[in-house]
Amino acid sequence: AVWIYFRDLVAPLWLTFWHLPDPRTGWTYPLVWAGLALTLASVWHALRSWRAADTRVVAIGWAWCLALLLPVLGLVGAREVAAVDRYLYQPLMGIMVVVGVTLLRWGATSSTTARTGRIILPLAAALGLVMLLWDLPQCSASRSSISRAKRVVRLYPDDPRGLEALAAGYEHARSHALPAADL
Repeated sequence: AVWIYFRDLVAPLWLTFWHLPDPRTGWTYPLVWAGLALTLASVWHALRSWRAADTRVVAIGWAWCLALLLPVLGLVGAREVAAVDRYLYQPLMGIMVVVGVTLLRWGATSSTTARTGRIILPLAAALGLVMLLWDLPQCSASRSSISRAKRVVRLYPDDPRGLEALAAGYEHARSHALPAADL
């Protein structure tokens, strides 16, 4: 689950309203170890940051993220009918604290703050634009239960459970008022 959320945060190409459960999940699966490594790296960074007074906020950001994310992952996992947005809003605030403090520290240690601003602001704008373009398919499907299910089928073409989600979407559409996109 940690790996899936990290992947969706860094490269949100596979965002969907539902992550199909991966039947390979277990201690022999490399992505489970990748998620564990990411969790341990964040804990290590938090402990390292706690030692210096000016970076303690980084530790608070990591604690914020992990304290809000890990219990939810234990209850619902990242896959079983887990809406990506619903479970990431509050943990992402902790990540933003970590990123913000790190950027502020980097700007304070560089030779000139103006030069740092000329680097960070265009980089942040470019990343925002890339994320926006990557997320357009997810956003365009958000108001339509049928479009969301079609996206699951496109992202998991060899998994029949995606087709089950699409069939459930059509069944729902038969007895409910539909948005214009679904008509």
